[in-house]
Amino acid sequence: MAKRRNLKKAKSPPSRPPRGLVILTLAFVLAMLAATVVLWSHSTGQILAYGDAEAHLNIARKLIDNRHPAYRELGTVWLPVPHLLMLPLLAIDPLYRNGLAGAIPSACCWVAAGVLLYAAIRKLAGAWEPTACAVAIFAFNPNLLYLASTPMTEPVFYMELAGLLYSLASYRESGKVGAIIGAILWSWCAVLTRYEGWMLLPVVALFLAAQRKWKHAAIYVAGASIAPLYWFAHNWWIYGDPLEFYRGEWSAKAIYQRGQARGATPYPGIGHWTVAIKYYLTAARVALDAPTLWIAAAGLIAALYKRWYWFVLLLIAAPLVTISGMESGGGVEIFVPPLWPFSYYNSRYALALLPLAALGAAAIVALMPRFRGTTAIVLVLAAAAPWIAYPRPSNWVVWAESQTNSVERRAWTHKVAAILGPSYRPGDRILYSFGDLTAILREAGIPLRAGLQSGNQLEWLRTIARPDLYLDQDWVLDFEDGPAATAARGLRNPAYTVVTRIPRLHKEAAVVLLHRNPVTPQ
Repeated sequence: MAKRRNLKKAKSPPSRPPRGLVILTLAFVLAMLAATVVLWSHSTGQILAYGDAEAHLNIARKLIDNRHPAYRELGTVWLPVPHLLMLPLLAIDPLYRNGLAGAIPSACCWVAAGVLLYAAIRKLAGAWEPTACAVAIFAFNPNLLYLASTPMTEPVFYMELAGLLYSLASYRESGKVGAIIGAILWSWCAVLTRYEGWMLLPVVALFLAAQRKWKHAAIYVAGASIAPLYWFAHNWWIYGDPLEFYRGEWSAKAIYQRGQARGATPYPGIGHWTVAIKYYLTAARVALDAPTLWIAAAGLIAALYKRWYWFVLLLIAAPLVTISGMESGGGVEIFVPPLWPFSYYNSRYALALLPLAALGAAAIVALMPRFRGTTAIVLVLAAAAPWIAYPRPSNWVVWAESQTNSVERRAWTHKVAAILGPSYRPGDRILYSFGDLTAILREAGIPLRAGLQSGNQLEWLRTIARPDLYLDQDWVLDFEDGPAATAARGLRNPAYTVVTRIPRLHKEAAVVLLHRNPVTPQ
């Protein structure tokens, strides 16, 4: 009789959910969080609080709602990708009127940024704890969450940055051309979303060259260069200057110089690197809060120890571009309440350090193999503590800036829209300067194609130059010193009557609405 042997069954490794299921679950959780914030912003009227959010929405809308739709309406200075993403929803009038046509694509990009960041960190760190920690620190920042509910460009850019990070991590792992193609596509989108994205191209090219993959580096350089070359060609074709976006009438540089000509105080960071860095890091402290900023600093050291050099350089490129613009006098300015002049302006630029903080947190957790779970929990709680302790939106500097700087603009927009909306008759034509005034038409429910504005180049120019021959619009909407109002005043006979005049603060020209007088029979 054979001896019975007690065979010990080998312990099977714990089953893990499929990676695809984890990605879907993460996407669902992030989508629910984004939807909650979008509904809050919509219900409280905060989607278009930023003047830039209103402008992005209206620039995109005029591509399809215009007296003379044309490619030139894509404009200059602001890059086109965020506007193109809004187009499908902008065709739905109610979504345009309430701003959701811009908020929904932004929220979707924020969700995609979180998912791509997860996939990239998972390839770098190889474990779920560092990955979860990085995504949590990125996702729970209320300042970025608020931007994800508005038509702003930051969520779109961070999606592209995370996509590029994933492409480089994939290439380091596989060395396949497919990752290079992905990097080219994400580079196109980043270059045509924010100008900080232009600095990502040399970083990626140097990364590939450092791998001694000369053929792949050449493929990337040739492919990625198409995006900036296209924007140079676009500006040359429409405006006659390939650098119109940099030095044209509406460039940040030109706007800053006009402010200086009016006697504005020079930005304190110009010519002073230490001051520029001080302003940027102060903005980072209030936008990310101190614990996250310290995590970013410690994580930077940890990431370098992990030899993630190129990934660190990729994520720090955007902050360096911003600081350089602050120092060089290129029109880049950041103001936050802790520093002179104790006001709000472009505080959101400092959020560019958030992806770097997420990568750094992952590096810290990855260096603690026996305590990864505990370390991840501690870091996430430390980053979230300030927002949990003071959960009021007034403590979110980006939200506070949108409220503080929009009070007057939103007030006169509402007043003029309340007058123009009921008085406007279908078929009436409006001469108006584009920009902030476009919000009046949106709020009044008037299609943009009813207006003649500066984007309608030839008709606009001839009307402004010879109002005696061509100015026959039913309404004129402008600032008192604007070209449309000046043209109306230049008529020999008083052809227009002032319907309303709304003064503005800081000695700025009032908003005026004029209506054409009826023709008196001779």
